[in-house]
Amino acid sequence: MGAEGEIGSGGGVGMTGSVRTAFENEDPEMYGWLHDASGMEEDLAKYGEDELIVNALKVAGGDFWQVTRDLEAGLRREETSAVEEYVHQSAGVAELRLQIEQCDGVLSVFEDLLHKCQSDLGNIAGGVRHMKERADAFDVLSNNRQSAETSVVAWIEAVCIPRGLSRAIHEVDVGEEGYCEHLRVLQDKLAFVESHTHAKSGEMPVCCNNAAQLLRRLQARAVDRISAHLKIQMRNLEDD
Repeated sequence: MGAEGEIGSGGGVGMTGSVRTAFENEDPEMYGWLHDASGMEEDLAKYGEDELIVNALKVAGGDFWQVTRDLEAGLRREETSAVEEYVHQSAGVAELRLQIEQCDGVLSVFEDLLHKCQSDLGNIAGGVRHMKERADAFDVLSNNRQSAETSVVAWIEAVCIPRGLSRAIHEVDVGEEGYCEHLRVLQDKLAFVESHTHAKSGEMPVCCNNAAQLLRRLQARAVDRISAHLKIQMRNLEDD
């Protein structure tokens, strides 16, 4: 390079006395770096291909101090630009933060609604279980009722005296074939009543009392008629 700066044999940078003194006084750190041969060789090996470094080394006259000052000025401009950009964007960042906080509030409301819906669903599920339990209980009651109705109907049919039985016992001719069928029905009714009569005390269900009395009267009437019929038949045989 020229008289103001050149690469020396030791890898450092040669300068004139006045420039070197001024450079050393104004920026001793840079001056020490320029005269650190090993450090400079290492930096050149690492950054020697950089376009900025190549252009700095090609500066006419080798005024590295001017290049350094230009670099510092550029860095300060970049720093100032970055700070201005940050200040410019700070309002947007504050607005974005406010929007995020508003979104958090909306999400919190939705979260509360979801918890409430979950609680309502739990209550509905409990109500459904309760209704199912009641439905099952009603099914049991219905089955019990049907079973009771079946038993009561069978009991009534067994105890109740059929329509026309009393008249048949009193009026139908004993010799007719149908009279025996009426006697069989009467005997079945009496057997049912007796099966529900206590052997020792003679007590029976209240519903059987009236039926039992009527059935016994019909039985006595049937015995009288059959006895009378047999007597007539026996006399007819004697006359023959």
